[in-house]
Amino acid sequence: MLPQSPIADFIHIVLVEPQDSLNIGSVARAMMNLGFRHLHLIRPHEFSIEKALVTGRWAEDLIRNATIHDSLSAAIAPMRDVVGFSSHHRPHRGQPTPLPDWIAEKARAPREPTAMLFGREDTGLTNEAIEQCRMLVRIPSRDEYPAFNLAQSALLVMYELSRLEWASIPERHEELPSWNQYEHLDRVCAEVMAASGFHRREDGDPTAALIKNMFRRIKMSEPEMRVMLALFNRVRIALHRKPE
Repeated sequence: MLPQSPIADFIHIVLVEPQDSLNIGSVARAMMNLGFRHLHLIRPHEFSIEKALVTGRWAEDLIRNATIHDSLSAAIAPMRDVVGFSSHHRPHRGQPTPLPDWIAEKARAPREPTAMLFGREDTGLTNEAIEQCRMLVRIPSRDEYPAFNLAQSALLVMYELSRLEWASIPERHEELPSWNQYEHLDRVCAEVMAASGFHRREDGDPTAALIKNMFRRIKMSEPEMRVMLALFNRVRIALHRKPE
């Protein structure tokens, strides 16, 4: 019998554009097995509670109370960390972190609201979702068969998290920025880069995505985020001020 882990209180399972209600039910059942309570669905395709209950036995309350969002931004706005699960290499991000390494990091990290993003069954995480992640994590597998299905991926990750002990997870000592603040910083930074001629959105330059990810990886504190926002806002105003 697995002991109840405190990590289940602040872990949020986020399924981005799931295509099959049966898979949603399977994920919900795994959540109930391991004590996780927060399920979010981003633009699910023809979501059917009745169909999800076929595979989500004993998870009816969780399925019926899943939070459905029209956008990923709405789901992750209050989060303090966003982690995506993907086996794909992204050139401007480097290789995904192996699951055991991320689990070891999470055991040392403060207890903070964390969104765990799983992509759609056929194509995985969208580019929009990947750009929002502080970290991409890969579940180890054989090279010949690198991808797990949606329910398997969620189950494996939740099982490893559920094995963490109370004493291994520290209390939070400093306030971290919300993802809503990161998105605000993204918008102001993009405006500054465009106004200064450093980056043009229409050119397909990956610089904006690289900088967005860089801000997330350094894990600023909330006071540091306020300073960063104030700095970029001041630069934005100066760039738009007409010369006398």
